[in-house]
Amino acid sequence: MRRKTILFVFIGITLSLTALFLHIYLPSANCPLPTSPSPLPTVSPARRPLATTWPSAHLSSSSSLSTAHSPLPTVPPAPLPSASCQLIAGLTSDRDYQHRLAAIRSLNNRLPAADVACLMAFLADPATAKPGNLWDLGLKNDTLAVLLRQERLPEGMGGMLVNIVSNRTQDLTWRDYALQVVPAYAGRTPGRADSENQALRTVLDAALSAHGTVLPGTALIAMSRMSGPNGLYDTNAIATQARQILDQNAPGDPARITAIQILALTDVSGARDVARGIAKDEGRPVLERMSAIATLGRVGQAEDAVWLREMIQRPGLDRRLKNAAEANVKHFVME
Repeated sequence: MRRKTILFVFIGITLSLTALFLHIYLPSANCPLPTSPSPLPTVSPARRPLATTWPSAHLSSSSSLSTAHSPLPTVPPAPLPSASCQLIAGLTSDRDYQHRLAAIRSLNNRLPAADVACLMAFLADPATAKPGNLWDLGLKNDTLAVLLRQERLPEGMGGMLVNIVSNRTQDLTWRDYALQVVPAYAGRTPGRADSENQALRTVLDAALSAHGTVLPGTALIAMSRMSGPNGLYDTNAIATQARQILDQNAPGDPARITAIQILALTDVSGARDVARGIAKDEGRPVLERMSAIATLGRVGQAEDAVWLREMIQRPGLDRRLKNAAEANVKHFVME
């Protein structure tokens, strides 16, 4: 009897402990499972995060997949111009003329793109030369010559020349230098686009209208050098322009000096008549009369030689005119 009592007590204790365990660890229908704190994060199947270790072959440029953890491509820095070109362009503290000139002379005819870009920017910027400073302009002129002798002409050089000539904020002498280079540039670019040919013609035609400056005369010379069967101009057009300058530009205009001699290249008879009238007109500027005398030395006839010899013997004649007459009368063969 005592053993049964002990057994019932043991069974009762066991059932009580079991009931207590179930009450603590197993929720009822009215007691949901706890959600906080949760030992693991819950992830909705519809918003499962994408793997960030996918091979790059699976990602196209149009893919919307996140690449936040992918390394960005590195862009190499742009090459800098050489120390010589920086010195020439005035980008250093050394502004010594001789040092910059020596740097120009050290350049070869195969400059890298960074050097070419640096030098072209130097040439195009009006601020890199003080107005009227022949030292600064000389450096620019020598630099332009370096670019012109490159084995491969720099891209955009024609446009740079056009912009310099047409930009009135540029020094006038520098504009004239650039205009002088146009024929040489044209000679090295026979396959130019029509648009570039038109730009060159436009800037030359505009220079003809710069009355009172040297630009019209330089433009005439450039046009004569760019004439011929495959050129931009024909000789008749050049002769017409020269006559217009002589008819319309006031005496003493520097362009008239050039126009007289350019006319001799295109219209010998017309140039001879014009030169005779100017050379004998004592009211004309001396330099203009000297140009006319030089023209007679090229296209004059025997009667012009006689007049030049008489002119040399004239007392009180301006020494410059006498020297011009003596130099050009030698061109005649007296019959």
